[in-house]
Amino acid sequence: FEEYLEAYVDEYVRPLAEHFKGRITCWEVTNEPYYQFKDCPEKWVQLMKATYETLKQVDPTCTVVGTCGPPGSMGYSWYRRTFSLGALNYQDAVSSHLYHFGPWVGAGVATTVRQWMQEIRRIMAENGKVLPLWNSETTVTPPASMYRHPSHTRYVQYHPGEGPTDPIEQAQTYLQVLTMHKAEDVKYSFHIFHGGIEYTSHTAEYDETPLAFLATQAALAKHLEEASYVGDIAFHGDVQACLFRRGDGLILIPWGPMFLKQDCAQVTLPLPAGRFTARDAFDNPLPVEGDDRETKLTVTWEAFLLLADAM
Repeated sequence: FEEYLEAYVDEYVRPLAEHFKGRITCWEVTNEPYYQFKDCPEKWVQLMKATYETLKQVDPTCTVVGTCGPPGSMGYSWYRRTFSLGALNYQDAVSSHLYHFGPWVGAGVATTVRQWMQEIRRIMAENGKVLPLWNSETTVTPPASMYRHPSHTRYVQYHPGEGPTDPIEQAQTYLQVLTMHKAEDVKYSFHIFHGGIEYTSHTAEYDETPLAFLATQAALAKHLEEASYVGDIAFHGDVQACLFRRGDGLILIPWGPMFLKQDCAQVTLPLPAGRFTARDAFDNPLPVEGDDRETKLTVTWEAFLLLADAM
């Protein structure tokens, strides 16, 4: 292993870092090492230390990302073992691959992902250092192809046992999961396989037509990119509601994580309805019910954005 590590650093890491110095500022070290190094995490920490020190020698300002741990559904052993061996000293941010799967309605997917983030941070704290957390690879799959005619579907191939899912369900899952990432200040990187006939972690149809949930990504970028998380609003036991501030305005995103499609909750805000506008997952306008004394919200499995310009 020592011979391999020396060659890895001298013949790969250092030349690569020197060649791209000033152009690449963030480096993630190894992909999902909990598979290759599951029986010898100490060797991965040794590799991480050598790589970190080399990258910092070449460019002291670069960001080194490590760990690349699994989703909470696979347990937290990799985090505990590597952190206890000192791995947090050899990275500037901790990465994870928080893949999440359905059912997308009524399963609380987004709140579960949030719990994973919080547990990873708790394990960091137990080991004396809480670093920024990145979700460096994830997706919402299988994709929701909108093509139904044979002239298109002959080019659409899903994995065995999978098929097109509902585009609104996929968009809603994406909206809720990204909202939780924003609330937890976790960077999110979509695992992009763009186009092509094999439909898996795709953002587009086989012919590059964007999938519906990209409109949701655009809507969130529009409204939340410059916003900051304020906190959760606990106005109903079955409702998750995240509050954000953007400039002088506020953005509330409520939904029922465990609601099925027939479920709903009625919420009344003691504020005039005229102070709010609402947008759906695709940034389409929604009606706001109420009068000059109060605002009435019907919260379902579908998240939406309730916006107030100034409070």
